[in-house]
Amino acid sequence: MLFALLIGWIAGGKFWRLGEARIRFGWLIFLPVLLYLVSWLPPLLKTNWFASTSNVIERLALITVGFANWRVPGVKLIVLGLLLNFAAIVANGGLMPVDPNAVAFVFGNEYLKDAIASPHVRSAIMDTSTELGFLCDIIAAKRPFVAVPAVYSVGDLVMSTGIFIAIIWIMRTPLPSEKQALEGAASGADGA
Repeated sequence: MLFALLIGWIAGGKFWRLGEARIRFGWLIFLPVLLYLVSWLPPLLKTNWFASTSNVIERLALITVGFANWRVPGVKLIVLGLLLNFAAIVANGGLMPVDPNAVAFVFGNEYLKDAIASPHVRSAIMDTSTELGFLCDIIAAKRPFVAVPAVYSVGDLVMSTGIFIAIIWIMRTPLPSEKQALEGAASGADGA
């Protein structure tokens, strides 16, 4: 996202257009954030049914926002990435499986041992029962190739590409109010 903001700015885009952009059903974006934060509360942290159910609801909310904003360049890729992740999550009981080898590669063996022993809010360690493993979190990404080391899925990469395109497009596209102001200024200049 930071790279997209930088490219959008270099290409003549305006940061404030992101805040002014009219995103249909944009309020639904806050539902996943709220559910994620609530799922960390001690009574719910070890409750698998809440984690898996909220994970599915979060993806459905984001997919809804994507379809509502379908015409924005990049959104089709965002929706495709969300659908790929959604398929992996639903096939695995509401949690996104993560490859233990990729976790060890990115974070180390001690982190992997802690991850296996700790309760998970959104993910599970892959094993022989994992379905659609090729759509799960299997892509290890370390510095200097990424700003934040993590293990990603194919859906995450597709979605990130879509977000990159959408941010740049929004930053570079004048808002309706800007177009009206430019037309008004042009009309005033013609009349003078």
